[in-house]
Amino acid sequence: MNNNLSFFKKIFAMHYRTLETGVKDFRKELALLEKMDSERLCFYRIQMEFMPKDKLKYYKQYIENQAIILLNELDDAIIQASCQVERKEKLNSFISDILFPDLARVRNYIISYKLKCHMFKGVKEDISQLPHPMADEAFLAFYLKHQLVRLYLEVTRKYPELCEPDMPSEDEIYSNYFFHMSPGVIIENENLIYKPLKKKPTVNVSFTAIKGDLPNSIPKGLSYSDLVRDPNRFARAEEQLFDHGYINEMYQFTGSWGSKKDFMLIMYILIQNNYFYDRKFPENVEIKNYEIRRFFEERYHVDLRRTIRKNSVNQKEIDDFREQHYWLHNLPGCSKSIIKPEGMLL
Repeated sequence: MNNNLSFFKKIFAMHYRTLETGVKDFRKELALLEKMDSERLCFYRIQMEFMPKDKLKYYKQYIENQAIILLNELDDAIIQASCQVERKEKLNSFISDILFPDLARVRNYIISYKLKCHMFKGVKEDISQLPHPMADEAFLAFYLKHQLVRLYLEVTRKYPELCEPDMPSEDEIYSNYFFHMSPGVIIENENLIYKPLKKKPTVNVSFTAIKGDLPNSIPKGLSYSDLVRDPNRFARAEEQLFDHGYINEMYQFTGSWGSKKDFMLIMYILIQNNYFYDRKFPENVEIKNYEIRRFFEERYHVDLRRTIRKNSVNQKEIDDFREQHYWLHNLPGCSKSIIKPEGMLL
């Protein structure tokens, strides 16, 4: 886990992306947004009233998904720790460097914009009621506030032996950050495990990476052999893309529009890990980053140009994303040389 990570910033970045891209049909987007499953124990859930808008339902599920991802990644980090001291450091860093700063960010956001619960609650019986102009921001802030407290309660209950002495209670967290006692929206999960509603049964699909150009495909740009430095390591990276839900067994990008930026950051990380050649032989011409971008688009059936235009990426953001995802953090490089991301991808 990394102290530069911000759950708060990630959620509001999603919100601003929806504004920039002008998403209209949130019912469709909600249908595409699969509920996250968790193999880990979850003790709590949030029960909160809000106006039955598709957009707010989408935001609620997105935040819930990200909370589950964060919990799972903390579990992975603790499992991988080599000793009890390191496990304590992982947990307490998660609380003090991620949860507490984000609670302060949410509090400041709520105060700055004078957000109130009534802005997003509306009247349940009157679906046609016009929403408050700040309804989306209010819902995001309040739901995120409760999710952060819920995350705190989850990890302190699950790992009491790793916590510092005299950890604050739920009421103390709300009182310290939001100047009120717990509103009672975080309730015990009766089944003590997160059970998502699935539209179709999960089918285990095997995936074996292809060490070369895909069958029945004719590259418009550079070929696999022109670009990929180490087919074995690149194949392992592709298997990780499949395991983490970025591509399916048909080599098709499976994420929604909101995860294209994640896919773009993964591409930057592979470039920096030197998974691709610097030059094409025998011509001995330099390989440009935009040629790698075209390779990604053709191989995984995804258009990244608009995502790249709208998102200027700096090294700090790349490093944060790498640290946030354990599998990327531990992805081996093909050499010691590092290629900087300033190269034009368009």
